[in-house]
Amino acid sequence: MSTDSVSTHSRRNLLLFAAIVGLQYLAAPVIYVGITQASLLRQLTPNAVVANLPGASFFVMATLAALAAWAFPRVAQLKPVLVACYGTAAVTSALTAVALMMPVSNNAKIAAVVAQSALTGATIPTAIAFIWEVLGRTTDESKRGVALGLAYGAGPILAALGSLASQLILAGEFEFGPIDIRVTPFGSPTNYALLFGLIAPVMGLAAFLSSRFEIVAPIVEPGRRPVAEVIDLVLGVLAGVAAMMFAIYELMPLSIACMLVSTALFAVHFRDLLSVRLLRLVAVMTVIFYVGNTIPSNMNLYSESVLGVDPMEYAGYQNLLRFTFKAIAGTALGWLLVRTNPRAGVLVTAGLYVLALAWAMFSTGKMYLVAFGVFGAGELIGVYAPNYMLSACRTSEMKRGQVMMNLAMGPVGQAGLLFGWIAQTIKENNITAFGATSEALGFQTSFAVCGGILALGILFTLLFIPPHPKRDDDGALDGPKPIDSSS
Repeated sequence: MSTDSVSTHSRRNLLLFAAIVGLQYLAAPVIYVGITQASLLRQLTPNAVVANLPGASFFVMATLAALAAWAFPRVAQLKPVLVACYGTAAVTSALTAVALMMPVSNNAKIAAVVAQSALTGATIPTAIAFIWEVLGRTTDESKRGVALGLAYGAGPILAALGSLASQLILAGEFEFGPIDIRVTPFGSPTNYALLFGLIAPVMGLAAFLSSRFEIVAPIVEPGRRPVAEVIDLVLGVLAGVAAMMFAIYELMPLSIACMLVSTALFAVHFRDLLSVRLLRLVAVMTVIFYVGNTIPSNMNLYSESVLGVDPMEYAGYQNLLRFTFKAIAGTALGWLLVRTNPRAGVLVTAGLYVLALAWAMFSTGKMYLVAFGVFGAGELIGVYAPNYMLSACRTSEMKRGQVMMNLAMGPVGQAGLLFGWIAQTIKENNITAFGATSEALGFQTSFAVCGGILALGILFTLLFIPPHPKRDDDGALDGPKPIDSSS
């Protein structure tokens, strides 16, 4: 294969990567499980724990990415898995729209939304793990900052447009400075059904584009590991599901115990990677920071206390700010990665998480919405923590390293239910302080707990994670090698 041909394929794959990430962002009001689902469930139930259930189910089911990596280990299987994942997300979104329109009970509709969130958790994180391997195998490491800047800088602009559309669909109005757009909205849940239905073709297009990657499979493909070697993984997933079920019934001690068992089983499965000190420390860092991913549902529900309106009225604004800030931060962080080191992006995004929660706790009126913007920029921790792991892994470890990063969402998945339980418990016991109502205090307390965990994570990173990955086992990395033009 000539050098020009390799370069052309690399550019093609880089652009496809950016386009697919862009489509994920366009579909963000639905596949970024949290704000939209929480506001919908708030229409169907007043319970904050139940409203956090979609987010928890997403994170628990995200652990299935590890089983997908075991079942489909060959490079030749990368494209088929991507097509299947995005295609399933499309079908799931369409079926949820149908379920919301059917004359069934609220409990049945809640079950449909939770099922959509769970299947999204099973497919989208799996697709992300596999598409990162495509990026790692087919693009030069020196150009990765450009790829991330393009994908996660321009991509969130599409998410902002999708969020604007969702605001008009859900609330029928968008007002920002001189911009005032008003339409006649459908009633609930028809408006949510329309939103879910529109996401289906977007994910369908992502499935098609995934089939267009050009990936040269190695002469010797990795084989599937024996079933006995993934029993711990299966048990870990089941323990995570059990933790979620216990949390639904507010049996938090049992939920936490199952979560710890799940974490231990995952650690046993990935003992080969975790035996490397640097990879072990990165895994701990990631688990801590991913706790922040579980707080958006509470942030959305708290908007009723701050703004005095149904969370649905501002769900679109929240996502719009979330992804507008992310677009700006994505571009800046891509530049930061090129100019500094992999750890810098992790620290900056984690710091933005803490700032967002502090803003949410102390802001009033419509200024509260800014918290969603800052939080959205912080969500790029989900890009820069995996990028650090990618830099720390050998080529042969890339997929397992990214799958392990996805599994980090499993142990923290119950944190959303825990934060919902904190808010619900304080509300039910009518606990008040600092002039806040019991409902407001409950949400503020959950923000403080989450922020404290993230602050400890920042301290851990500063103390134990080096700016540039350097392995203890051999003193250097054998990261992605340049493509051999003679092959």
